[in-house]
Amino acid sequence: MNSRVVNHHNRLRSHNRALRYLAERRRFDAAADLAAAGKTYQAVGATLEQQHRNINLSE
Repeated sequence: MNSRVVNHHNRLRSHNRALRYLAERRRFDAAADLAAAGKTYQAVGATLEQQHRNINLSE
């Protein structure tokens, strides 16, 4: 194969690897964000439940 073609092919492979890495990082970051949001949602729900119990006890 022509050396220019080989160089071009290698650059494309390297670029594709970088794109796959970035896509995987984004998926990982999105999953971490979703997990954090889920924990926050659970904490808020628990707080609201406790407030409702406190209101019911005080009535």
